[in-house]
Amino acid sequence: MKITFENVISGRIFDNQWRDLTEEERTNALEEIKSFLLSTCRANSETSKAIIRMSLSNLPENIGIYRRLRTTEYVAGQDYPGELRYIKEQIKKYC
Repeated sequence: MKITFENVISGRIFDNQWRDLTEEERTNALEEIKSFLLSTCRANSETSKAIIRMSLSNLPENIGIYRRLRTTEYVAGQDYPGELRYIKEQIKKYC
């Protein structure tokens, strides 16, 4: 089962049928997503600080692009750097 950032935000996933994610599943997936995102930015940057601050209580609003961000990878559309930059900008805005 691949948990996306969209799943973490909504708290739901389709696993043969729709179900709620447990808080532990959401927390673990969020930590993996944060680890992946931190590997794509400079240490001590405003972006990395925002990613570190992100928690289940201050997640950004859900947007469609988040379904491409999985726990260990980002599945890009056409512009990998641009899309990843947009995701990180949204996180900075909310966290």
